[in-house]
Amino acid sequence: MDYEVYRKVWESHVPIEFNLDGASENQTPYYSMLPRASYLCLHIPKVLRYFSQTSGGELVEIDAEAAWLEYNSVPLKTYYPIGVLFDMHKPKNAQVWTVNVRTSPRPPECHNVSKDVMERMFMQAVKEADYLKHKGEVINSMKAEQHVQLWKAVSQYNFDGLWAVIKPLMECSPTAPFFHIPIRLYVVGEPSFRQKAISPYDDGKQLVFSDAILRLAPNLIGQNGVEASHDFVCHGIPVPLNTPLVYLAKNLSYPDNFVHVIATPKG
Repeated sequence: MDYEVYRKVWESHVPIEFNLDGASENQTPYYSMLPRASYLCLHIPKVLRYFSQTSGGELVEIDAEAAWLEYNSVPLKTYYPIGVLFDMHKPKNAQVWTVNVRTSPRPPECHNVSKDVMERMFMQAVKEADYLKHKGEVINSMKAEQHVQLWKAVSQYNFDGLWAVIKPLMECSPTAPFFHIPIRLYVVGEPSFRQKAISPYDDGKQLVFSDAILRLAPNLIGQNGVEASHDFVCHGIPVPLNTPLVYLAKNLSYPDNFVHVIATPKG
């Protein structure tokens, strides 16, 4: 695990414009640079506080339980990392991603995710990822306080606090290799991600990213593993098809320890 690489990935932010549905013409949008490694549900309260005051200074009540987010008529899964949502939904030629804040009745498929619920979902993902990589040995050996520190570091955007506890989860060695790579592929236009248990080695040979795509979405790549119909990005960074899977897991995993890759059609 490379400290400088992971820190640069952690420090990446994305520009988002929030608009309140049904707001007056005088209401200006809320603009923010948000960390890719964070979650929208952690930032919604601040967005709502901004919109709770009109341009005339009159307070308006916005029910946080009823508020939900959507882009282009698609409800957003606020429990996905912000970087994943940004790479999935932002138009290629746009500089800023525009998100709409809705207060109308919530669609059945759009669930309210509180900070406490997000914490449980995050830790469940970390445990799943470690089970794939280390058969759960690392996460199970950590103290309860370290679990708390891990989420606290993410929710409070504290890299030093994160680094202190996440490093053992991201490491491997010749004597203690990764058993599988925790990777999720989001194909733009599909309702959910694709995931399989993918080993980073085959008969001692180190496998690369194209090998994972051949397992997850063989229709997106030629059998030679060189040509692809889609572009693949992680943290907004293009992922070369010949990137070793172990490198991805050690350096480009999100704090939940999964490598989240978005596939968008070329052109």
